[in-house]
This record gives sequence, structure tokens and C-alpha cells, in this order.
Amino acid sequence: MTRSLVEFWKQLTGAVHPADVDVLATAPKLFNLDYPPPAYVGDIERAPVVLLMGNGGYKDEETPREFPDEASKRRAIDRLHNPAPVKLNEVCSYYAEANYARWLESGEMALVNAVAYRAPKITSDVERIARVLPSVQAHIGWLKNELLQDAISGKRLVIAHRNRLWNLRKDSVISGVLFSACPASERLSNKTLDSVESFLTRYE
Repeated sequence: MTRSLVEFWKQLTGAVHPADVDVLATAPKLFNLDYPPPAYVGDIERAPVVLLMGNGGYKDEETPREFPDEASKRRAIDRLHNPAPVKLNEVCSYYAEANYARWLESGEMALVNAVAYRAPKITSDVERIARVLPSVQAHIGWLKNELLQDAISGKRLVIAHRNRLWNLRKDSVISGVLFSACPASERLSNKTLDSVESFLTRYE
């Protein structure tokens, strides 16, 4: 399966990728940079289903609880360097309580954010900075050059839940790519869940 995204994030040693430092310095209050970014969650190298999302979220009370000490930060960075199925007790409730969490835990699904860094929502200012972040360009390049090729060949199923920052048009017809019917919702629709189940049955 694809590796370039993991190789890119192996350069991360703290909360900001070295390639993004200069751009983020121009927008110091748009993102919370106190914690390692959830560029992806789960076994991105081997998971047969990939869920495309928008950005890492941030909540004043919840996010700090995810990182009570330096060891928890180191574990988050290690999960980027060495992707693996999710341990639900080590990730925030957004992922652990999602209606697709069982697949993150089993290793059958991985989630990738177009923007790795944490913000409460994608405002116009967040989107403006996102468009020029080197890490976002790395994610889009990985999507176009690797992930979509896997999808077209039938190796993987891509769920474009939040597609705007990925430069994917919802009216596109791409083999192996499903566009979410409810992108504003945190949950996947029953129809999308059924499509994942069907794909995984065939994949086995």
C-alpha cells in the first residue's frame, strides 16, 4: 500500500511539521498547536477503507484531556510514525465514539484529515492558510498520485466525507470513491456504512 504520507510525517517531532513552520507563523491564532496533529488516525498503510475528513478538531475541555502528560504526546507522534489499528482508549471521543470506530479499531479503516492541525471549525481564514500549507499539499499529492490509484484498481475504498479541502468535486465519478450524502454530520450515513460493509465482505 501507499507510504509517502507516512514518510512525510516521520519528520514530525513535536506539534508542527518542519515544512509548515513558516506558514503557520503567519497565522498564530487560527490553530491550536499545543498538541501533536491528527494528520491521520489508524493504519493508513494497510487499511482497505480510507475516510477523508477536513481537519483536526479542537475543544477547550476535551482536547487537553487527551494529552494529560508528555508520554501521551509521544504516543500520538509514534502513531503517525508507525501507523496501526486504533486503541480507542488512546484517541479522543470524536473518533472513539464515531459510528465507524469499530473499523478504526480493527484496522479495516483509517481516517485522514486534509489539514492536520486542530481548529474548532474550518473558517475562511483557516481555509486560506490551509491552501498554502506544505502538509496539505503533501496530503493532496498522496491522494491523487497514490490513494486514488489504489481505489481505481479496486484495492481500496475511499469515502470522501468532507471533500472540499481535498480538491475533490462531489459531482466527480471516480471508481472506488464514494462521496458522503451528509458531509455536515460527524456520523456516516447508514447507506455509507452499508457500502463499507459490502466492500469489506468482498475484500476478505
